[in-house]
Amino acid sequence: MQTTDLTRGNALRNIISFALPYMLAMFLQILYGMADMLIIGQYCGVDTITAVSNGTQVMNLITVLLLGLTVGTTVLIARALGAHKLNSADEIVGNTISLFLVFAVILTTVLLLLRAYIVS
Repeated sequence: MQTTDLTRGNALRNIISFALPYMLAMFLQILYGMADMLIIGQYCGVDTITAVSNGTQVMNLITVLLLGLTVGTTVLIARALGAHKLNSADEIVGNTISLFLVFAVILTTVLLLLRAYIVS
């Protein structure tokens, strides 16, 4: 496996190469929302377009929140691996999986309980 040392070389190039996948992912998320609104806009009225737009904003918020949590846990794992603390890295991975599982269960429960209000 090839590794890249981000502490050496051109800082701007390293930052751009590190951030590019995240920017691309967010760009694709924006395109997905635009495609939804384009398709809905051809067949439905203004109220439906507004609903799709609001739903897209909520999905973007959730995506950014999860991306931030993922980046944070990646930093913790990298620090543990850099310090050769494999047990600590294993613990962080387990805690991350637990955190996302709890987040998924809570989000699913809240959305199921509020689905009548969300859809209407």
